[in-house]
Amino acid sequence: MKMRFSYAVMNPPYDRNLHLKFLEKVIKVADKVVNISPVRWLQDPFARYKRSTDYSRFENSISKHIERLDIVAARKASGLFNAAFIMDLGIYVCTDKGGYDYSRVDPLVQKIMDKTLESSWSPYSFKRTPANKKPFVINVSSIAGKDNMTIMNSTYESQLKTLGTKLRTDGKGGMGDMGGHFEFDTEEERHNFYDCYTSPFMKWTYSLWKTDIHLYSWKVPYFGDYTKPWTNARFCEWFGITGFISDTEAEPGSEWETILETMKKYA
Repeated sequence: MKMRFSYAVMNPPYDRNLHLKFLEKVIKVADKVVNISPVRWLQDPFARYKRSTDYSRFENSISKHIERLDIVAARKASGLFNAAFIMDLGIYVCTDKGGYDYSRVDPLVQKIMDKTLESSWSPYSFKRTPANKKPFVINVSSIAGKDNMTIMNSTYESQLKTLGTKLRTDGKGGMGDMGGHFEFDTEEERHNFYDCYTSPFMKWTYSLWKTDIHLYSWKVPYFGDYTKPWTNARFCEWFGITGFISDTEAEPGSEWETILETMKKYA
C-alpha cells in the first residue's frame, strides 16, 4: 500500500518543465497540494494551438486538479524571493476536486488571437516577397533555433545595422523559412514597418501572451500594407476593437478603454 499524505506544500526546482513533473507526482500521493512555481505554461492563450506543449501534456495530471490559482507577477516575485524572475509565478492549490477554469481566455484577447492567426507571418504560412526584388530590406532573424521576433527590442538604426539593410549582390538574399525577410519600395515603408511593431499598441498585444524572453513571430500579425503609418485608429479598425475615440479617449466600458488602461506602461 502506497503512503498517502493529507497535505503537501512544495516549491519544486525550476528547469524547463521539471517543476510540473514534480507537481504531477505529488498530486498522486497527497489529498491537497499547495505549490508555487512558474505559470507561463497556462498563461499563454496560444498554448492550445501549439503541438506537444506543457498545456496539453499536463492537462489531465495537473490542470484538471487545480482548485485555485493565484498569480504572483514576476516583478513582485523578484522582490519577495530576492531573485530575478522573468516570468510570473503561480500559487496552485490542487485536489481531486479541481474546478479551476484553466482554459478561459478573455474575449478581447480571443479577438486579438483570432485575427492574428488569420494573418500571422509564421514561417509556415506567411508569404513574403522574393529576395532581392526591392531596394529596402528588413530581416527579422531566428535565434538559437527558435522563431523569435527581435525587432521590438532594438532601435531602428541598430535594427538596420544588425539585420541587413541593402540588397545582396550575390543572389543569396533572404533569411530562409525560419526567418522573416521583408522588402519595401521606399524607406518610408520600411520605417513604418519598424514603427508598427515597436508601437505601444503592439507591445501591449505581445504582453497578452509573452511569458518569457522569446517573441515568436507566428503570434505576430502581418498587416501587409506599410505605405502609411499604423496608428491606434488603424489598429482598432483592423482588429475590430470597439470604442475608439482618440489615442487617449475611449467610449466608457469599451474594449479601447480597457486597452488604454493596460497600454500605459508601454507608451
